[in-house]
Amino acid sequence: MKLLPIFTILIVPMMLSACVTTRAQLNEKRSKQSEDVSFEETAKPADQASAPAPAEPSAAPVSSQYGLEEMRAELARLSGKVEEMEHEKQTQKAAQDEEQQKLVVKIAELEKQLKEKEEQSKGPEVPTGKTPLQAAKEAFSNLKYEAAIAFLDSFLSQNEKGKEAEEGTFIRAESFFRLKEFKKAIIDYSKFPEKFQKSNYHPKALLKIAECFEALEMKEEAKSFYQELTDKFPKTLEGKLAKKKLGGKSAKK
Repeated sequence: MKLLPIFTILIVPMMLSACVTTRAQLNEKRSKQSEDVSFEETAKPADQASAPAPAEPSAAPVSSQYGLEEMRAELARLSGKVEEMEHEKQTQKAAQDEEQQKLVVKIAELEKQLKEKEEQSKGPEVPTGKTPLQAAKEAFSNLKYEAAIAFLDSFLSQNEKGKEAEEGTFIRAESFFRLKEFKKAIIDYSKFPEKFQKSNYHPKALLKIAECFEALEMKEEAKSFYQELTDKFPKTLEGKLAKKKLGGKSAKK
């Protein structure tokens, strides 16, 4: 019975020592194997170690060719756009040049018309030593009715009242009447019943208004002025002529 403790005391340290030895040997073996593997990796040729893995065939040529065709198509499209814009620009410039030329011609025409109007507003040159009214009366006597009207246009634009204005207005009306411009003549003759009612030209103007309407084949209007003339100036020569035009009746209908 006493031998068992002794055996235990002797055997256990030996077993522990054996376990330690075996573990140390195992670690040493593993370390050696690691060194061998590391040496083998290091010993491989550089080109073999760094050589990439073989790649699958690439479709890059097809893709590059497709991109090139797209670029060509885009280039053609943009070039066409530039040409179109250039053509449109030239067309617009041509239209602008044409419009500008039209404006230049129109301006020249307006300047010419303005100059003519300015010359007309000044009237013809009055002979030395005479007034515009005197020049108009002389022109009228010489049957130069356009000249008489021109002299009177300038004169009447500055003289609207007075005996000379009455005389000038009547001469201009008579000039229009001789030129058969009856509507313009009526306008001047009408200034006597409207503006110069006390003028000696009043009955003459009424008779001429009626005659102008007759010339224009406006018989009813002519008749009304003949009637007005017989009513207002029955004893004048013009009133008697108007009475004959009415068939000898002086009463209003």
